[in-house]
Amino acid sequence: MEKKEFSCTREGLTIRGTEYRRDRKEGQQERQPIAVVCHGFGGNQYDLVFYAEAFAEIGYAVYCFDFCGGSVVGKSDGSSLDMTIDTEAADLKAVLDYAKSLPYTEEKHILLAGGSQGGYVAGIVAAERAAEIERLILFYPALCIPDDARAGRLGGANYDVNRVPEAIDTFGVRIGRKFHEGVVDKDPLAQICGYGGPVLLIHGSEDMLVNVRYAKAAAAAYENCHLQILQGAGHGFSRQQREQVIVSVREFLKGHREILCIRVQITGSEEKQEGDETVCLIHFEGDCENEYFKGRILPGAVDEQRYRQGQQVSVRASYELEGRDCKGNACRIGIVNQKAEDGCFRPQVQTDSPELAFLNHSTLLAALEFYPGGLTVRIFAE
Repeated sequence: MEKKEFSCTREGLTIRGTEYRRDRKEGQQERQPIAVVCHGFGGNQYDLVFYAEAFAEIGYAVYCFDFCGGSVVGKSDGSSLDMTIDTEAADLKAVLDYAKSLPYTEEKHILLAGGSQGGYVAGIVAAERAAEIERLILFYPALCIPDDARAGRLGGANYDVNRVPEAIDTFGVRIGRKFHEGVVDKDPLAQICGYGGPVLLIHGSEDMLVNVRYAKAAAAAYENCHLQILQGAGHGFSRQQREQVIVSVREFLKGHREILCIRVQITGSEEKQEGDETVCLIHFEGDCENEYFKGRILPGAVDEQRYRQGQQVSVRASYELEGRDCKGNACRIGIVNQKAEDGCFRPQVQTDSPELAFLNHSTLLAALEFYPGGLTVRIFAE
């Protein structure tokens, strides 16, 4: 992967960051789509590098940068006392314009992505430049910021909203009164909902800094948003959770839809020996609820995992769901989900629902999100 530093300016301040691009073959001429990635409060350009590198591998020219005054340790100019949501939005627009000006980028295909405060900022800019932005990905966006300002607790601080100090000491970052004044009267949903393109919003169910209710409200406000709640995750994801999320991100960028979201709870397990193989049978129950289907897993669901000399050689989950499809019609869905040679899970589905009959002959992919005691199975289709 190619990496190189870049810089651009905004009102006399220099914004510095890193460009990530997939290694290109000699003579390759086609332009690359653009992805701009925004870090959160007090963070820096490396906080979301995992996603930046994934975007680059997909084929994007990716731009991560430090907001001016927005990092505890950052390379861009500016003081944290001058940083506001508006200055960060201006920084993002400057980086976006820089990326569009390059001879090897394709300005008709632009992805914005951001985490926490950077997600809030990306949402604002996507709405303000809706005609330019093709897709938007938000990781646990900090849409709580205006409410936090109204309560006098920006960034975990505690201050009197009737006597806001010139400088507010938060967790690791000193911000100015102008930050508070810039958001205290804002409605974040009104700021972001002007974007009508596809949105993927991923939020942890156990986020203690930004309650998941903000993500649910945003998903309802957007015209075209898929909300993915990561069970057991907090504000920021572990490496394993990030790897699980990347599957959903790739499917979203391909334009594929999440058709089924199945919540699985493990109820027991047993082990037996068959020749030179150890067979582990994992029993489970659960339910499914989304726009396409609502129902439960019928008794008898089992995940068969085979091991030879301690190495896993196959995984095959077989189960049946009973419930109602998107038209309210009673139906059943049978699923056999097993790991293919490429390491991906490729489920096969049979259903008696006319509305979901396309699943019977679709090429499907399943993403597994593990948490203590169970997992979420997400099945995607073109």
